[in-house]
Amino acid sequence: MDTGTAITAYIPSNLHKKGLEVFNQSGAIAGIVFDFGAHILAFTTNDFLFKISYAKSLSLLPPRQIEPTTDAEHWIKWRIACQHEGHIWGGVGVYTASELCVMAGFSPFLTFEVVFGNPSRTARTVAAVFTFGHKSPEILHPCFIDKYTLAVTPKERLHYSHFLKVFGKDWVSISERMNHMLFDFLVALAEKLIAGETQFQEPGVLFDVFEPTLIEVGLKLFLGSLGPLIFGQSKWKDLCPSADSLPESTAGQMIYTYFESKGLLNEPTHLELSKYFLLFLSAKEATSHCCQTYVYQQKKKIWSIVPFYGFNSAYIKKFGKKAGKVIGFSNPQSSFVPITGAKCDELLIKNVYTESAHYAVGPLDFVGTVSIVAHGHSRVPAYCMHDPSLTPFLCYHHHMGKVRRKYVRPGHKPLPIKDKQVKKLKEEALKASLGKRKCPVVLRKFVDYKLANGQSLY
Repeated sequence: MDTGTAITAYIPSNLHKKGLEVFNQSGAIAGIVFDFGAHILAFTTNDFLFKISYAKSLSLLPPRQIEPTTDAEHWIKWRIACQHEGHIWGGVGVYTASELCVMAGFSPFLTFEVVFGNPSRTARTVAAVFTFGHKSPEILHPCFIDKYTLAVTPKERLHYSHFLKVFGKDWVSISERMNHMLFDFLVALAEKLIAGETQFQEPGVLFDVFEPTLIEVGLKLFLGSLGPLIFGQSKWKDLCPSADSLPESTAGQMIYTYFESKGLLNEPTHLELSKYFLLFLSAKEATSHCCQTYVYQQKKKIWSIVPFYGFNSAYIKKFGKKAGKVIGFSNPQSSFVPITGAKCDELLIKNVYTESAHYAVGPLDFVGTVSIVAHGHSRVPAYCMHDPSLTPFLCYHHHMGKVRRKYVRPGHKPLPIKDKQVKKLKEEALKASLGKRKCPVVLRKFVDYKLANGQSLY
């Protein structure tokens, strides 16, 4: 399955009743549809990019997606194999990358080598990936209807922004100790910039702003292996006295063995270890403070809790023929253009959902996702913009909501909506309601006649 393709299951009665109107009106293309009798499986695609593989048995099919939380060992081996292939690359998405950097506690503007050539930062990244993957189903499961169809309301979409740490946010909830680390980071950065010194991405210059609670799930999963890599052996024993008795996972041991073979186990952690007295904080303690976000435009939009500081940077190369040499580079100001003011406000997820009809990021905005039309206490799924199963009133209500978010801003004076389709749907809804009226206008005239002549109505 490629990017832009979503697998959607339908109950036959729903799909047969709606027909191909579902795909034609939703803007999606039915790449291929399988009818299994009790259920229908459709590969809906946004750009018609999908691949089909046929085989006589399941074992002969190409490798399937491996669930990292339940089979971490094979998942890591598969990732290593993909890396060695060279022409296969599967990475995290643009918004997930920003999330992982905050969870792992390092700047998104660091170079490849200073992150993945460092045991602490690599271990934190691994724990962040597993934590993010573990928590994602908590957002998706409540949004399914008919057990298979992903259908979301604007409120549920907005709730997804609470799941994200930094992407599309104007502020981020952090712990008190993380707030102190961030303050120290900004002060040290300001002093270096004022002095015009070269920014060495090495220990003792700028410490990482890292909160272990943000990767609690992943760290507990590989506690015996990742803990020493993240904090160092000595500090890890202080934070986790029972560390020696913890079982070591095979996948975690693979990471430890890798850095051991490279002779990198004694690399600095880039952490201000004196800030850590407890390993994990309570939910209340972990969100007791807040900080602002920064967003920059490069090839993609990058969200961060620390500003860009790579205009004049350097690092020590750890791999290849130039290993051990200081590699300096200078990024022009145009490399990462800051987005501020009104343009930044337009990118905030809460504004995208409440003040526009645009889509944001995340699994709730995949192609093929069903919309929910709320009317009173009822919630009716709309499989496309003009779902033929909707009543004329609900169809008008659904389309009107989409159009209103384009033209009407909260707190602003409502503007007249001149959309032709809205007008047409309103007329159809009015005709349908008149046809169902139980008390015709003639009855009103009869009552007036009785009253005018002083006659009783009973």
